[in-house]
Amino acid sequence: MRRLLAALLVGGLLAAATPAKAQIEMPQAGLTLNASLTVATDYLFRGISQTRERFAVQGAFDLEHSSGIYIGAFVSNVAFAGTNARQEVDFLVGWRFAAAGINWDAGVIFYTYPGYTGPPGLDYVEFALTAKREFEPVTLSAGVYFSPRFTGGTGQGFYLQGGIEIALPFEFTLKGILGYQFIERNDRFGAPDYWNYGIALSRPIIGPLSASVGFYGTNLSRSECFGGTQLCRPRVLASLTAAF
Repeated sequence: MRRLLAALLVGGLLAAATPAKAQIEMPQAGLTLNASLTVATDYLFRGISQTRERFAVQGAFDLEHSSGIYIGAFVSNVAFAGTNARQEVDFLVGWRFAAAGINWDAGVIFYTYPGYTGPPGLDYVEFALTAKREFEPVTLSAGVYFSPRFTGGTGQGFYLQGGIEIALPFEFTLKGILGYQFIERNDRFGAPDYWNYGIALSRPIIGPLSASVGFYGTNLSRSECFGGTQLCRPRVLASLTAAF
């Protein structure tokens, strides 16, 4: 895992030294490649810390065909208490298309934790459908996610999320999200169904670099959060991203 994080960090530094380029076009093949590297003060997934409130280094790529079909991957360090899970690698496949003035994204996400040797069930699959509509300078979004076997053998999982993005002067962007997570087996998950929220401000800095700072949290009390932990508490999260 240390070698993986080092490689990602070197990649990010190299990207920061090159001219800004958010996409790599391959017109003859009808392909577009997007990639990024992020360093953040925490890894929050639906408002809950995945790194026990420690720094995260994350990489992502997305290869899309002109038909809208795409594949992608996401990698991050994690630190789940009581387990040897230290990394998360997600694989994505889906189709992006436009209909009725709305941009749609229908896909499948496979969450995996290489190197984890604990009880089975940590890996899981989620089906996702998201929609986005632009009303300059505002963009509205919504998404629904369903897992027939949510992580940790907790039965079915549903997640609903709405979002808003507002383009502000001087290249600033204000983003807000509100989501609700339902888990069939709350006793095995370690927390009841919950709301999560977030508001963040982001801006390009120089070249491929952009920065973001936001406030995120859930409505879970400490006693409701995985046996009395602080993983669900509100917090400020800052991040630096290089897109190349």
